[in-house]
Amino acid sequence: MTCRIVLVLGILSLPAFAPAADDHAGINEPVVLAEPLSLAALDAEAASHNPTLQAARARWDAAKAEAPQAAAWEDPRAEVAFGHDLTQPNNDTSVQWTLAQAVPWPGTTSVRTSAAEAEAAAALAELRQNECEVSAGLRTSAARLAAARAQLELNARTRQLLGGLVEAARSRYEAGQANEADVLMAESESARNDEKRSDALRAYSDAQADLNTLLNRPPTDALGRPAALDSDPPETPSLDALQALAAVHSPILAAAASRRDAARLRVGLAGLDGRPRFEMSIDARQFNGPGPGFQAYGAGVAVSLPWANGRRYRAEIFEAKKNAESEEADLRAMQAETAAHVREVWQDFVTSRHHAELFRTRLLPLARRATEAARIAYEAGRGPFSDVLAALRAEHESESDLIDHLTDCQVALASLIPLTGEFPALSSHSPQP
Repeated sequence: MTCRIVLVLGILSLPAFAPAADDHAGINEPVVLAEPLSLAALDAEAASHNPTLQAARARWDAAKAEAPQAAAWEDPRAEVAFGHDLTQPNNDTSVQWTLAQAVPWPGTTSVRTSAAEAEAAAALAELRQNECEVSAGLRTSAARLAAARAQLELNARTRQLLGGLVEAARSRYEAGQANEADVLMAESESARNDEKRSDALRAYSDAQADLNTLLNRPPTDALGRPAALDSDPPETPSLDALQALAAVHSPILAAAASRRDAARLRVGLAGLDGRPRFEMSIDARQFNGPGPGFQAYGAGVAVSLPWANGRRYRAEIFEAKKNAESEEADLRAMQAETAAHVREVWQDFVTSRHHAELFRTRLLPLARRATEAARIAYEAGRGPFSDVLAALRAEHESESDLIDHLTDCQVALASLIPLTGEFPALSSHSPQP
């Protein structure tokens, strides 16, 4: 009996899931909704439901409320005082009404307001950073979901082919044209393929749970059909362009720069805290109880004496300066780390793209030819059945590796979003790793 092995592998035109007949290690076949999985819809849902974004947005709203507080003066103070003069029996009762207002040193409120605005800008940048991280997580999980789907479909096709091989080997054995070892090897290879399906099902379940977590859904909620992985990955982004983009638009660098600016302003504010503060007051007096009006008026000015507590203010200024130095050093460290991380992710993409191109243009076509050659040799009686199984296994592994490398390309591009603040533009430059 002739066993024809035809394995047409394509990432762009993967068919629907072909569920296995039995359960694999207790992992059920994935439930896939009819509608396609839209990244734009995922972004919109995460923006409304992701708890991390909700918390970051609340922190930004709280930080914005600091500026009006910083711009305000202290509350006016009202005072009522009663007195009784025992030496003056005819004028023995008085009531004094006082209204006072503390006045800060000129420029204090403007500096305090600017510092609060800088801290609000840092909170906004941190919100943007969280948004970028969630967006990158959605794209990473969607790519891994698509990869698991492709692995399951590849496994289903291989399972069907192996089933045909098992039947062919059994028929040839019963006809006396082969030995029992061929049947056992085919069944063993089919069992190995079932094991790989269990791993693919686990990968699909994990990606599904990660995606649902970002959407604040139960981890087992069914998702739409993920888009097929592109078998031709995009051209490599320019490293110089990515570094420049990160230097200008990185949310984490923007947050660090805003915190540094706020710390610098706090140094000036600490110096202003050591200046005198004034309290302007006016008062009116009534004698012998409430009458038709006030019988006396007065005004006063109170001045704080910060020089009496100079050690405290010197320590406050020293602390503010050290905090500013710390924020400045943190910013420089983040700039260096961001540049290094951008290069690392860029290198990951270059390497993954190189591997994907190698598998797509050379290794996978060669594996397909080897499978066909092994089949022809076996049918002609010039090769063992084990060569057919080995060639089929190598072809399966080559396409599986291609799927993994294409996924790594998408994950690397997604990882650039938190570093650059946006999905990077692609160039025609495609260097080798």
